[in-house]
Amino acid sequence: GTVATVFTAGADGAYVQKLVARSTGTNVATVLRLFINNGGSNAVAANNSLINEMTLPATTLSESAAQPPYELPLNFALPAGYKLLCTIGTTVAAGYEMTIFGGSYTE
Repeated sequence: GTVATVFTAGADGAYVQKLVARSTGTNVATVLRLFINNGGSNAVAANNSLINEMTLPATTLSESAAQPPYELPLNFALPAGYKLLCTIGTTVAAGYEMTIFGGSYTE
């Protein structure tokens, strides 16, 4: 699947608390995979480390029922320039929005 950068640590590093995935409509079930990247090319396997996975169930768009958020706790520091990358296992119709809660340190 497509690999997306969801967070990049600033020049002084960063702390990330959690990732929240939200369906944007009707989707088949899939799996979210989250990687730490050392700031290098994500095409080089040695630059990436799979740190967690989460099942995302099938969803159906509704105008009368809320779509639940799917939270993945993180609670760790990232060195300067490191990135969080995510991908999903199967093609979905509507997609997902990924939000990282955290922030870069400043001196």
